[in-house]
Amino acid sequence: MPRFLVPRRPGSHSLLALCGMALGILLFAGSRQASAEVSSFEHDLEFTVVQDGHEYTLHIDFLFAPGATEDDVTAVLDAKAAELEAAGAVRSSHGGGENSKYVISGPKWLTHSATWYYNPEGKPASLPSGYPELVAASATWNNAGALWAFSPAGNTTAGTGGCATTRDGQNTIGWAELSGTTLAITCTWSGSDGGDGEQFIEFDMQFDPGWGWTRSQIVVDTDFQSVATHELGHALGLGHPPRRECPGAVMCAIYPDRAIIHDLTEDDLAGLYEIYGKASTPVPPTRVPLPQERGSFQAIAPGVARK
Repeated sequence: MPRFLVPRRPGSHSLLALCGMALGILLFAGSRQASAEVSSFEHDLEFTVVQDGHEYTLHIDFLFAPGATEDDVTAVLDAKAAELEAAGAVRSSHGGGENSKYVISGPKWLTHSATWYYNPEGKPASLPSGYPELVAASATWNNAGALWAFSPAGNTTAGTGGCATTRDGQNTIGWAELSGTTLAITCTWSGSDGGDGEQFIEFDMQFDPGWGWTRSQIVVDTDFQSVATHELGHALGLGHPPRRECPGAVMCAIYPDRAIIHDLTEDDLAGLYEIYGKASTPVPPTRVPLPQERGSFQAIAPGVARK
């Protein structure tokens, strides 16, 4: 089950620590209320993008900070939609396979796997690297007993243009300034394979460096591994569950204040198994690979300018 920890600052007097714990509990309670007030089904956008004569579906999922309101969410979605429409994308209606406790976005990776690279450019100073936390988040999904595997492949200088209208054939995780109360977004591209329906062909992911990202389970602000675990769930095909399931599940659309959520719930697992099925034999634990540098790709088609 997920662990919600209230931080205890090193060197604090015990009374101050207790006061800090009480304040943390109040903040968490506030985040529960905020989560309940914001609809889980309006935290994503979908577009049709045509490149080189091929039609693709671009789906963008947003994760918001504690306390985000409906007005905050609406403003962020409207701004992103206007940006992409100005670049030629056409907004479309969407829906996924919905269960009472989890939502799948529709497409999947036919190979039951996805390789990703990390671009650390622009990362906050609070994270020495960010790569180990991303690998650990990948391992959470890899070791869940499904027929699924993320493959971390080291560092890259490629960008995350797939979160605009420029895909480059590589799955890249990086940093970018995002609007409003957005912590992170995951942008998945899918297309028809001519026989088996929609399949994923690329994902890019962006984290906003302006938030207080931390990696310690003692001094916690916005836990990077927790948010990365959530975003990678989008990358493999999971959406946001109904708000009545939140907070709790990894895939909830609002990050609870100062929460550490490294463990998948039954709801997260049910969605994962529905998409990729269960493994008949135990999956070997994911090992952390040595970083490898990889150069940038040439864009398939021009997109909107990066900020």
